This record gives sequence, structure tokens and C-alpha cells, in this order.
Amino acid sequence: MKKFILLFLVSPLYLYSQKFSTFGLTAGYIRSQLIGDHYKGYDKQGFDVGVFSQLRIGKQADLKMELLLINKGCVDKGNKKLNKDYSTYFQTLYYMEMPILFQYNLKKVSFEAGPGLGILIWNLDFEHNTLKYLSRTPTFLETTFNLGVGYLYSDRLNINLRYSNSIIPIRTEPTSQYNSVFALSLYYKLMLRKV
Repeated sequence: MKKFILLFLVSPLYLYSQKFSTFGLTAGYIRSQLIGDHYKGYDKQGFDVGVFSQLRIGKQADLKMELLLINKGCVDKGNKKLNKDYSTYFQTLYYMEMPILFQYNLKKVSFEAGPGLGILIWNLDFEHNTLKYLSRTPTFLETTFNLGVGYLYSDRLNINLRYSNSIIPIRTEPTSQYNSVFALSLYYKLMLRKV
């Protein structure tokens, strides 16, 4: 398992050394929910931060790999006026995630799609005003499918909107639950290389 985690962490840098055309930093704002947990709405706010590499594979196509620290989960703020037993609930999940995306470019607009693999590194549950470790721990590995659209603001700066959803449940008790995420992110290219 340690070898797998090490490979997971160093592979973006290794791939950059294999003639990847672009390397840079990314950071974004997250809105997420858990589908299947009885709480509705993308009310959980979070973030993602990481690095990315891109390889030109065609005249208008790139292969993009990212390594992200991403904060997902869910929130239910309840309703004090309607519920006398009002209490805030939230679950926060931190993953190291590696999306691998095919990107198609049309002038300043790009479209992307592809799978991702995440490793759960930390999770907390806050319920009835008590902070605790979650008793029904999500699975260690998460697989996702990602769809996104980007706008090239300049040669180095890209703005991206992405939707991501778990492919298999991250938890099956008491119900099957899936991470569902919208991310608005900035990508800043530190190095650009012609290939």
C-alpha cells in the first residue's frame, strides 16, 4: 500500500519529465453534497489545491493529469423556525485525488472528460453540536468521473468549471452514498514547453 501511495504522489512530476508540455498550479472553490444521505443541495463549501501537467496529443487535444487535495462532504443547516430540535450537521471528507482527463480545445474554450482516483486521508462528522470521527467511515479509495469546461483567459491563466461524481458508492450503510461536486478553479501555468 505504501508503494501505491508513493506512486500516486510522484506520478505527475514523473510524467512532466516525459515531455509534458505544461506544468502548473491550480486552486478552486468547491460546492458538494452526498447523493443518497437524505440531505439535499450543494451546501457544503470547500476547496481544492494542487498541481497539474498537460501533454499535447493532437492539434486540438491534450492529456491532462492533476494531483489535488480536495475537500468534499455535505451540510444540513436545518431550520430553527420549523424544528425545535434544530442542530447543524456536516460531514467533511479530504481526499488526495488524481483526475486524468482528455481535453479538447477550441480557440479559448476547452472541454474535458475523464476518470479520477482518490485516496481518503481524513474525515470528520459534526452532529448535534458534537465533533467526532465518523463511525461509518467511507471507503479508502474513491473512483470518479469528471466533466468540465474551461476558458483560456491568457497564455498562462485558465478558468475551469467541473462536475465530478463518484462511480461506485463511497459508503453503503445506511444507504448507498456518492460524492457529487461542482468546482470552479483557476489554473496557472508555471512552465510552457513546445512539443
